[in-house]
Amino acid sequence: MEEEKSLNRKEREKLYRRKEIIYAAVKLFSEKGYEHSTLDEIAEASEFGKGTIYNYFQNKEEIYLAVVDEIMENHSKIIKDISETCEDFLTFITEFTKATLKISLENKDAFLLMVRLKSQSFLSDPSIKSGLIQKHFEKNNKILSQKFSNAIKNKVIRSLDINSLMNIYRSMIFPYLHNLICCNRTEDINPEKEAEFIISVFFNGILVK
Repeated sequence: MEEEKSLNRKEREKLYRRKEIIYAAVKLFSEKGYEHSTLDEIAEASEFGKGTIYNYFQNKEEIYLAVVDEIMENHSKIIKDISETCEDFLTFITEFTKATLKISLENKDAFLLMVRLKSQSFLSDPSIKSGLIQKHFEKNNKILSQKFSNAIKNKVIRSLDINSLMNIYRSMIFPYLHNLICCNRTEDINPEKEAEFIISVFFNGILVK
């Protein structure tokens, strides 16, 4: 936001048009996938001429990479910001879970695009071929791994395999969220309530002790 304020009017308009193209492409890619979406469809969805599209992107692949990068960068920023402000492990996990659910529900098409990408994992997918997904995954994984490692070291949680813990944690969020979105109206879903439920089950299980 601060960077946008420093731009002149022409630069802001260019940035705005580029974002409009990306937003239109997100929905299209989430519904049809990369391979079955066309540049003509992106132009129609964004309400820009194809010639205008070429002023900002060279081809469909470049648009797709920009879309995936923006989605992943938003998630990377969330985990980075929360990790820097929440030293306590339980607070960090709780706030990160709430923020993840909130941004996913507010940007349903972006979330469904990432679900499509992760579930299909086509080697021909530009974001996989370019290493873009791996770059963001490794960056986020490093933060999450360190949080779990510190929690084990400080005897906050049991000493278990960190990769397995992270996999279970992610599995409790994304498939659960996907099911919520597919079976409910997103406006009826309370991200804080759902996050608290996930955290409760993750830490306490479901058995009465």
